[in-house]
Amino acid sequence: MKFKLLSNEPYVLKIENVFTKKISQDILDEAVGLKNDFSVATIQNGVNKKTRDNQVIYYDNYYLNKRDKSVLLKNIGKFFANEDFGNILRSSKDPIRRFPNTNYHETQVSRYGDNGQKYEWHIDNDGSNGRLITFVYYFNVEPKKYQGGNIVFSSSPITDKLVDNDLPQINEIPQNKVLNNTV
Repeated sequence: MKFKLLSNEPYVLKIENVFTKKISQDILDEAVGLKNDFSVATIQNGVNKKTRDNQVIYYDNYYLNKRDKSVLLKNIGKFFANEDFGNILRSSKDPIRRFPNTNYHETQVSRYGDNGQKYEWHIDNDGSNGRLITFVYYFNVEPKKYQGGNIVFSSSPITDKLVDNDLPQINEIPQNKVLNNTV
């Protein structure tokens, strides 16, 4: 694993080479094999296709009491137990340093089709859901059949776009490699 601090404000930590190519391929194969079990994605107040029109599956519910059957969940568990990862978290800023002391996480896999599905600008943690950290792991086949998918991190307030300001924005999470191992 390779750790890179992209920004202190907002605090953005990039982790590369999280999984081997074999494990990444197995994760992709697992998600493709579950494509019929995905459902319409929702936001806080239900389905809103203007904001989000992709599909999701919540692995923790799907593999309830059988986490060891999921390639993704099994390897996330190993990743969270990694000593280097734990040390990085404990030496990071709040709220990241609190992650090793949590006893709950959720694994949502989002699937976007070839027909321009999207998830518009949004706040991933508005304080109401108890979320401390968001991890994002991209996996796709090459050549990539879509445009976009980049995440922009900002300390700017947002509406349907970033508020114009001079605050730094971090958008160094490109989606241009097969099975991009970035969290």
